Amino acid sequence: MRKKENFHDYAISAYKHWAGKGCPTYDEAVNRVYTHALSKAGNKNPKEAVTFAETEVERASAVLSDILACETVFREFERTGNGLICDAVREIYMVQPHKPLRANDITHRVIAFSLKVPLSERQVYRYLARAREAFAMVRNLRNDTEDDEW
Repeated sequence: MRKKENFHDYAISAYKHWAGKGCPTYDEAVNRVYTHALSKAGNKNPKEAVTFAETEVERASAVLSDILACETVFREFERTGNGLICDAVREIYMVQPHKPLRANDITHRVIAFSLKVPLSERQVYRYLARAREAFAMVRNLRNDTEDDEW
């Protein structure tokens, strides 16, 4: 039995969040945060409004980094001919992104995807693991399977 990755739930959540925002690119997401902050700034003078918007973008850096990681992973999988991994993530993790996952949601989606494609369920789970690991690597998340050298 494989040890559960410490980033498992975080990666799934990031993919769901990215889907909930409409899968924007990093630049689009930064622009959305900036524009929203400018509209919230209201009647402030332009210099204060810009400063406020830049601060909001900085405050959203973790979410923006997640979006960049998702975008990068998908782009790389597509570029290397592994688009089926992206399809698995879309149809298993990114379905109904605003609803919390319930017990067996992923299992049922894996079964449905494996029948549709067709792949074995085991292979679909491997694809999902690759997507989570790629996200963690791009996002530079700690992986407990690696020993710290210091």
